[in-house]
Amino acid sequence: QTTIDGVASAARTAMHGDSVMRADPAKFMEDLDSDWPPPLPRIAFAAVSRDADILAEAADTDVLEEERDFAVALGRKLFKRKALPGWDQVSSRRHHAIRLPIHDSQGCTSYTICFGRTFPANRAQAFVQKLSLMLDPLIEKQDSASIDRQIIETSILPILVREIVRGNSGDKAFQIEHQAKEVQAIIAQNIEIMLARDD
Repeated sequence: QTTIDGVASAARTAMHGDSVMRADPAKFMEDLDSDWPPPLPRIAFAAVSRDADILAEAADTDVLEEERDFAVALGRKLFKRKALPGWDQVSSRRHHAIRLPIHDSQGCTSYTICFGRTFPANRAQAFVQKLSLMLDPLIEKQDSASIDRQIIETSILPILVREIVRGNSGDKAFQIEHQAKEVQAIIAQNIEIMLARDD
């Protein structure tokens, strides 16, 4: 154990300098741990919410449980924020989470994913766009407590699980023709609805 500690100490000193370790050893260790191992280039978490309530969520089963827990926590953090007219995001050292809200006269449905920092951002955005275009027609535009749970369990949740697997497989099916224009139209509509609701 002494030899291992000595080697680790020497490695830390060589990498970051002895003065940094002495100044704030706790921060140094946090920085060292946060960068290793590097985050996987995968979608770790996907969810659909209605206003502040999660309707369905799914996580990547091929990442370590601790990594998955961090991703889920970051993704859920977005649900606590008021939905914007367009894209919203939050980041940690290891993950990004993005959300696309779709407003209606009764409230807002949001599509959120959390992914490793090494996952391409354009692919992540295209993935969320695809989810919104696939799932939004299935979701009733009313209070989340009134939404049919059977539809969520039999339709929405299986699609979330399937699309996470596809998104992480490198399948290009997440790209939908003209989806960028569709999302621009959604954002413009969101602004009009939020103004009408006086948000």
